[in-house]
Amino acid sequence: MNNQKIKQELEEIISSGLAKTPLPMIQNNSIRIGKIIITPKEDGFRVYNLSSKTSLGKTYSRNAALAIAKICAQGECLNSLVQEILDLDQYYQKYDTDCTFYNHTIKRTKDDFKKDIIETRYYDALERKYSAVDKINKFIL
Repeated sequence: MNNQKIKQELEEIISSGLAKTPLPMIQNNSIRIGKIIITPKEDGFRVYNLSSKTSLGKTYSRNAALAIAKICAQGECLNSLVQEILDLDQYYQKYDTDCTFYNHTIKRTKDDFKKDIIETRYYDALERKYSAVDKINKFIL
């Protein structure tokens, strides 16, 4: 009898905690956080609200998709917050692409002067990319 009461109290604590911040679950290749689902696509990630059957956005990075899903699962799904995350994700995408281009150029060039300039641009783009990731992660954590 005492164990049954403890079990019931524990279930109530867990269910009330999950209502405030639902835990992410992985099903097949998608991630679910409450009523929000993140599905990977060839060009990034799609975020959907299953309860209203609407698309919340398309992101380049998984971190941005998780940030959108988290704020929407907590009931704070404001268009301004979602748009801020999408803007940060575009910023991240631009500098991630730049890093790929600069890295390729550094490996292929034989001109030392050009290589030095491209390395400077590469490290600047890398810093800006990590800055965007840090800002996106603040929404998650």
